[in-house]
Amino acid sequence: MTPRERLHAACNGAAVDYSPVVIPYHAIFLRDHWEEVTGEPWWKTSDGNIASSVQVERDFLEATGMDWTGIGIGASRQFRETHSASVRDGVPYLTNTVTGEETELRHWPRSGDHYSVNCASVTTLEDIERVVQVRSAREILDSGLLDGARAVVESVGASHAVYAAVNHPSWTYTCFGFENMMTNMVENPALVHALSERMCEKAIEEIKAFAAIGVDFVWVELCLVGRDSISRSAFREFVTPYSRPLVDVARQNEMITVFYVCGDVSDRLEDLVSVSPMCLSFEESKKGFCVNLDAISRVVGDSVCLFGNLDAIGVLENGSDVLLAREIERLLEIGNRTGKFVMSLGSPVTPDTPVGRVRRFGELTRHLSTR
Repeated sequence: MTPRERLHAACNGAAVDYSPVVIPYHAIFLRDHWEEVTGEPWWKTSDGNIASSVQVERDFLEATGMDWTGIGIGASRQFRETHSASVRDGVPYLTNTVTGEETELRHWPRSGDHYSVNCASVTTLEDIERVVQVRSAREILDSGLLDGARAVVESVGASHAVYAAVNHPSWTYTCFGFENMMTNMVENPALVHALSERMCEKAIEEIKAFAAIGVDFVWVELCLVGRDSISRSAFREFVTPYSRPLVDVARQNEMITVFYVCGDVSDRLEDLVSVSPMCLSFEESKKGFCVNLDAISRVVGDSVCLFGNLDAIGVLENGSDVLLAREIERLLEIGNRTGKFVMSLGSPVTPDTPVGRVRRFGELTRHLSTR
């Protein structure tokens, strides 16, 4: 079986030669491990260089041995035609070839950067359309924003699965800020619903565009929706209604949805299953809450494919090979019982985890799932 065939089979409960294995957030992994993964200069894709982007994804698959890679919305065709990245005196620059304006490129910080919403961008219904720009799938495709992604699919998609991430419509905190998101659910629910509906429209069009270029999987991240953040009644009012439309449009386009749900999900598993995502993925236990995949599997049964939530810090980064193998075996046992399972991590690979360790994760998974 090819990695792509293996992933599709596992998600549908069909027989596989061994367990598929993936890592979430491959873009974060590349950010933190770029020089270990590829010989392409980090600045070379800044002008939307498609050939370089394709090579990076091929190098990622070769270096890690994972069964999928990820793509996203990139630079427009107009941007690529009017910008060029180059190095002068050892310093990389992005040059606007029309105006001659140069911008010095800075290497992104390892481990990422701090993100905060200090001032809400949406305070009234009138703000929503201005702040949340919705482009139709046709507009996304015609502008060339997915030309690079299409090239990746054409290069590796016959053998490996390709996923794209979309924001769940519950990401209202990106416009409200955290505190206003929490208070608006109580004091101004109509505004929350209106913003969520607009975000849902945006996500649907992005899914349609990804489907048009042959993407297999849609990774939908749900943050601040667990028991540790909001009540179950709030989850049912502000999260559930905007989940099913994403699942439906993906299914209509023969794509597989993976809902990655952060936080404590112990009291809302039935609600998650009710919207019928093909796959569910969860964090590992941390931050004071427990995510017991064995207990979860006994609630959801074979209604969905479960992704493993191996501990990215305690096991993958800091654990011994013996501990890594033991945890893989424990998760595989859960997968064998449910019949639908993909080995994965509960969180992104940490910056201090060597690429070789990620490759070992895949090798052990394949070895242990064929015994």
